[in-house]
Amino acid sequence: MKTNFYRRLISLLGFATVCSCSQTDEYGCPIPDPPPMPEYGPAPIETYEIFSVKGKVVDTDGNPIPYISVTTRGGEHTATDTEGDFAFERVIEVRPEGNPHTLHFADVDGPANGSFEEATVALTLHEETSTPEADDFVAEEVTVTLKRTTE
Repeated sequence: MKTNFYRRLISLLGFATVCSCSQTDEYGCPIPDPPPMPEYGPAPIETYEIFSVKGKVVDTDGNPIPYISVTTRGGEHTATDTEGDFAFERVIEVRPEGNPHTLHFADVDGPANGSFEEATVALTLHEETSTPEADDFVAEEVTVTLKRTTE
């Protein structure tokens, strides 16, 4: 008897006509259809790599530039020494498939040793065979030439 009462109440209130649900529960109340599942493409493949890189920063005349900021894509940071040399040992970095590791060079010292333009350099990694860690890579030594900015 309660079932008939609820069915009549629902139909009188107009729920059955307003809802486009394809199912009803045991009392005749509409059960909403589940929302459609979104379609996602394949997840991007990320590669974790461990690498080391060293290099030198020089000006257009070949003179070493000290105190140039060097930053990896992953945010690790160092600066060139007084001879313009820099090095990163065992950088662990995520690299989305198809994109190279990069180093960004910026003059944060300002006019103390002259002002230089910023530069970003892509790295080519090679498998390191001289270490026991099979996952290690090493980049060829990098020499970066920065141009002086005119003020």
